[in-house]
Amino acid sequence: MSSTETPPRFSNLNKESETNQTQSQNQKPTRVSGLGLSRRNSLLENNALAKWVNDILMKKMDEYAYVRSMMALIIITYFLGNNLGIYISLYIFFTCYLFALRIIRAWVKRWLLYLIEFCYYGCFSVVIYVAVFPQSRIVWSTVYICSTGVLTWAAYIFANQARMDSSDHLISSFIHSFPMITVWAIRWKSILYNSSFAPKDKFQYNLLDFSDLTFENDEHFYYLFTFPFIFWGIWAVYYYFSTNHLWSVYIKNPKYCSGLGDFKSSTLKTLPKLYGDHDYKLTEKYLFTHFTLFSLATPVAILCYYNFYFNTFFLISTLVFLSWNAGRASKRSMERLLKKIDNGMNVDKSEKKEE
Repeated sequence: MSSTETPPRFSNLNKESETNQTQSQNQKPTRVSGLGLSRRNSLLENNALAKWVNDILMKKMDEYAYVRSMMALIIITYFLGNNLGIYISLYIFFTCYLFALRIIRAWVKRWLLYLIEFCYYGCFSVVIYVAVFPQSRIVWSTVYICSTGVLTWAAYIFANQARMDSSDHLISSFIHSFPMITVWAIRWKSILYNSSFAPKDKFQYNLLDFSDLTFENDEHFYYLFTFPFIFWGIWAVYYYFSTNHLWSVYIKNPKYCSGLGDFKSSTLKTLPKLYGDHDYKLTEKYLFTHFTLFSLATPVAILCYYNFYFNTFFLISTLVFLSWNAGRASKRSMERLLKKIDNGMNVDKSEKKEE
């Protein structure tokens, strides 16, 4: 689970850069080969390239976010309803594209620590499955439970918004919804596409056959319980090592945003009696909470695996939730804009009366 919702905005970059230069003026800068740029303290520090990316590149990307998102949505939904193989190819492309965009933005905003959260780990596992292991029952069971389980629950927990005018919100919504859409289409392809899935056709993938799968005769039923938890355990070990050893200096630094920081500032303060001291075994508390949510989401995912109608209802409910949140956010933004315009008009009228 990852707090992939938009963290605090990147503000006053010029002043921050001057402060960083003043604080580290006695430190020896390291050169970045090929760029002619100097970085101080770490590869996460801001510099001229980061300023250009934030002020120019990201600004241009946001200006055309609505056009890009609408075109992508039309294309991907069209092939979702017509050709599963082409849809999977598009899913791989868009996942890599959006991950690259998120990494660039995270670099300039000091959000890179979010990238070790489970949401990115789980979302990209679907790409690995369809591209490398399409016939593996173990990998399939793992990615299905993770995508339909805790990954989708995160969309509700973090109140994601499918706002077409915001790259950050769209990427977060994609990470928490399209993995479930993809495994839903693969799981029920015999019902949705009503045709044989020819693996040798162009843009097709030699996926597993689920035509005869029922709850009673599924000899791999235990795969749905065991391997997703093993997968989660591997991530938990990596996360614990990263936050306590590999990236511990940045985790403790308040100027770098992270999932642990969000957990400390939100969940721990909401339930102080349950968690006690905020700083005592913070990573263990976070992983325990994450494991609890993962365990609660798994039975729901298994039910989706065996019931087409429940799976479809859960998917549609998630999409409606994302759209509803986006509508509410847009409404609030419009109300603030209208209020600002009204206040400006009132000020102008009062000035004219005084004259």
